Amino acid sequence: SFTDLGLMAFARCSALTEVTIPEGVEYIKNGTFGECRALQQVSLPKTLKEIWYQAFFNCASLDTISLPGGITSINEQSFWGTALPEIIIPESVLFIGKDAFPRKTVLNLENPSLAKQEDGSYQIAVSVTISADYGYKEAFQVLDLVNQERRKQGLSDIKMDQGLLKAAMLRAAETSIYYS
Repeated sequence: SFTDLGLMAFARCSALTEVTIPEGVEYIKNGTFGECRALQQVSLPKTLKEIWYQAFFNCASLDTISLPGGITSINEQSFWGTALPEIIIPESVLFIGKDAFPRKTVLNLENPSLAKQEDGSYQIAVSVTISADYGYKEAFQVLDLVNQERRKQGLSDIKMDQGLLKAAMLRAAETSIYYS
């Protein structure tokens, strides 16, 4: 009746060569099978949703695995150090962490919306168009108010940092995407 395999549960087990994970398991957590260098065969359940950080890290003998449809996340370094020459990534996968697989592993992506990001991870890419008015006038009004108070305290005026102002305006526009 358990739904996850705990952190490092079988880590560094040198005799483990084959594993069948039972149906009902949804999460394989951090380092569960890490450094199980003799592990050659793994059967994953259809109920699996996520493979966490370094779950099969340095399982050097693991050269084939079939990911179930329904899995949504494969986190950073999940299969790093394995011998997987290629793998089919089901359409259900929404995220693949940086270095989830060895660089030589060919990823066959069934979801065309899964896009490689600058950091090497893969995520669902969507285009969002926003319309915004940057509040430069208001930003300078706040600066004036701050400087008035500083003068009252005998302090010198501060100046607007243009790079910081630009970054703040961009972050405000991005925030409007996430919050109404």
